Amino acid sequence: MDKYLKWNTVIICSIPYLFISCIGGGTHGSIKAYQYPISKYTLDSTVQKVIALNPKIQMDTIKDYYNDIHTYVTMDIMEEGMTYNYIFRYAGDTTYWDTSKNLSDLFICYAHDKDGNGGSEGNGGVSWYHLGLKRKLIKPFETEFISKLDSMLKLKHINPN
Repeated sequence: MDKYLKWNTVIICSIPYLFISCIGGGTHGSIKAYQYPISKYTLDSTVQKVIALNPKIQMDTIKDYYNDIHTYVTMDIMEEGMTYNYIFRYAGDTTYWDTSKNLSDLFICYAHDKDGNGGSEGNGGVSWYHLGLKRKLIKPFETEFISKLDSMLKLKHINPN
């Protein structure tokens, strides 16, 4: 009987912690990820070149948490007369970037169309059941950015998710 009491106590004491941790900080999740067999620094410098050379891409010039250029990048992409806004992130931190010489990822955190439709996977704005919206938001990103990145790197990305 003592064994069951111990497990019940652990479970009961864990419930408030789990509830509070869910309320605290959320996460944006990943709408779609792109993986490359290169260092983060090579990927980062090539990303900057693609953005600079593509007139359909405008990087946000206001630097903040979601636009520090080397962790998060905020940009608009024009396609077929429509503007789409994206925030993407490089996976990992500087320790990972320094030690992983042949694997790097970037992923879309937030995506919105010109009417503000979208959001993140984590806030429910672009969930698995929003397939039409998800496809609509991913298409310009892949057409104007990822395909150009693949071409400049002479590599084809892998989708880990």
